[in-house]
Amino acid sequence: MRRVAPNYAFLAAAGFALVAFAASLTTIIEQGIKADVRAAVVVDTYRAWHAKHVNVRRPCTVHAWNVTNLKAVLDGAKPQLDKVDVALTRAEEGSDLKWLDGGDAYEFTRRSAYVARDAAEEARLDTEVVGLNPAYLATIAKYGSEGAMLRNLSHVAVNKVAEVLDAFITTQRLASVSTYLNGVAVDLLATGLALDGTAVWSSVESVARQWAGGAVLGGPLSSLDEKYTTFEASGVSEETALMLWDESHQYSLLTEAGVSAWTAALSGDGAAEIAAAVPESSAVLSWLSALVDETNPYYFAYVAPMLSDEAATSWRDLRGQQFATGAVTQKLYGVASVLSLQLDGVVVAPELPVYAAASGVTISMTAAEANAFLDTGSLPSSATADAYLNQYLPYDFLLKGFVVGYLRDGMTATTDPTGLDAASLTLSGDGTGTKNGGIFTRRTLREVVYGYEDPLLELLGKASYAGALNATMMTGRYGFRTGKRHISDVGKYALWRDTTNIEAIGLRKAQAKPFSEKGSITVWFDELLRPITFRSGAKTTVKDVEARNYHLQSFGMLTMPAGPSMTRPALGGLDEAYRSEFEGLPTYDAAEHGTWAAVEPLTGRFVKSHTRLEHAWSLDSTQLDCELWQHVFARMAAFPWPQLYTDESDEISGKDAKEFVAMVYGARDQAVIWAVIIGFLGLGLVFVGLHGISQDDDKAKTQVWPSPQREQRRPQHGKVEEDLFVEEVKEDPGEEYDDFPVPEEEEPEPARKTMTMMVVHWLPTPYNYKRY
Repeated sequence: MRRVAPNYAFLAAAGFALVAFAASLTTIIEQGIKADVRAAVVVDTYRAWHAKHVNVRRPCTVHAWNVTNLKAVLDGAKPQLDKVDVALTRAEEGSDLKWLDGGDAYEFTRRSAYVARDAAEEARLDTEVVGLNPAYLATIAKYGSEGAMLRNLSHVAVNKVAEVLDAFITTQRLASVSTYLNGVAVDLLATGLALDGTAVWSSVESVARQWAGGAVLGGPLSSLDEKYTTFEASGVSEETALMLWDESHQYSLLTEAGVSAWTAALSGDGAAEIAAAVPESSAVLSWLSALVDETNPYYFAYVAPMLSDEAATSWRDLRGQQFATGAVTQKLYGVASVLSLQLDGVVVAPELPVYAAASGVTISMTAAEANAFLDTGSLPSSATADAYLNQYLPYDFLLKGFVVGYLRDGMTATTDPTGLDAASLTLSGDGTGTKNGGIFTRRTLREVVYGYEDPLLELLGKASYAGALNATMMTGRYGFRTGKRHISDVGKYALWRDTTNIEAIGLRKAQAKPFSEKGSITVWFDELLRPITFRSGAKTTVKDVEARNYHLQSFGMLTMPAGPSMTRPALGGLDEAYRSEFEGLPTYDAAEHGTWAAVEPLTGRFVKSHTRLEHAWSLDSTQLDCELWQHVFARMAAFPWPQLYTDESDEISGKDAKEFVAMVYGARDQAVIWAVIIGFLGLGLVFVGLHGISQDDDKAKTQVWPSPQREQRRPQHGKVEEDLFVEEVKEDPGEEYDDFPVPEEEEPEPARKTMTMMVVHWLPTPYNYKRY
């Protein structure tokens, strides 16, 4: 048997071992990396939760579409859109953390809000834009159509008429203070009311002193005539009384302006200014409040004949008279309606007889019938009252007056009291009304984002409009799986806005399954209130983090439970016919308008993303059936109208990216480097070992080993050995072996090549001789 040098065999074996170790090194390191990634992804500590859900900041840009030619649009022109932007930051804060299921899940309260990115953007929030009015459109959606909404709001219109007339009568009640005091003074000065032949009321000053507390008579005027009950004030000095009964004084009780200031002070408006200018002002206000109270019959009885020629026993009677015949305005102003007084919001006549007369119909009613109509909204057996109630008040009085707010001057109000002439009702220069309601409105970006008071919602007593981004600014309890028990569950919703009965449960938000790179991923979208699928795209690198782009698959109009539908920016993905309805709408570009996410395959995290969604409202002429908007649908009976779109982005921080690269790629790269080094070292050892072995083999082939003397061999403890003696000889095929003689050739053969052959002799020894 050939003997192999042990040193070379060891080197070769060591080399093979190093090569095997190098081949497995990356696998070993990858297992370590997976353990590190798992520890980084699983949210099972307060620190991990805090990093994920507290002090989260993401940039968001709002692009609102401003209609620059609304007035022309209302006449049938194409809307001209201009984009107005503001840069915000979405801030999320988590609190009240609770661990569930032994740390397998957690829940917390999340609050989110949008704030201006800096001072310049804060100023930009005050930029005005003209566009759709979500508050109005959302209200219509609840009723099915604009007409149905307005008809169902006829009772609101009647209540508003009653409020208008009540406000008018209240104004007259308060304004009559100067009339009352002047009237009392005139009566006293005319009668004299002499005592013991002495003229008591020689001048207005004497009346003023009596008003200050009965100083002239030594008692109240009511002792002489009951109708003067509550005439005197108490706690007012004569000096103050003389000042307030002087018509030249700013706060004189004998002038309309002075009384207006005092009555405003009853509600707190300007009370401080009056207190600084008038001593004992609080005593005057106490007297005034008691005097003008609706339950004071003495004051009413004295001033009622000055307000109406018809008999009345209460302020409510005066309201009924005004609605039935226009009695109060006829007495005071010589007109049959409050319309010409230019009361706020009143652009068409609220009184039924005025509407009937303009329609060529004569209708008569008593004050009692008028009050019953204002209380119940019905007038038996009257077609005119029915048309007034269900058509005129909702569409003209309510919509034009208190929702949109058309402009009207006093002259056109007098000549066209019902507003039947379209020319007498006009909009502002930008196409909106003074009340800023209806389909179109003029609002600041601040109001668009954070909400505003809408005139229609105010009429209905509803909460104000919460803003375009209210859906994502809601506060609530949220819960997620930690991934502690099963890494595949990490990031899955366990609670969504205080409920588990929603499709979001079991889905992730901005998170894919770790250690799984698939052709598509499905996540939950808070903005869309539904699961959304992303399709795999090209590989990419984000701050040295290797990832793969996933793009949101195309979609059209996604309806929402309430509010606008959602689509891609610039109406992307919709029929070109809809886009052609607008001028200035850009062509959809995936790079600028698309929604995508770069997903790191090991953690499944979205290391970079852009979420771009557009709020669009479906306008339908069958729902928006008021004639005010009929020309908007001149080209299409129904089409989507874009309001705004948001571009919210998120990206892994530089610090987190460096930590991830060091943790994953650093360890992996070092493993590869060491694998290469160790592999080459192993290959080197294998080469040296095999080379050494081969050198020993060649040497053995050229060496003749002498047979050892038999006496030198020692018994091997009874072992029977087989002697193998290897001898190398060189022979010429022409030579002969001693044991096998070869006959000589007559003629010598030519010289032949020599060859080496191995001759094996089995030699007997003392220990195995018996075998031979």
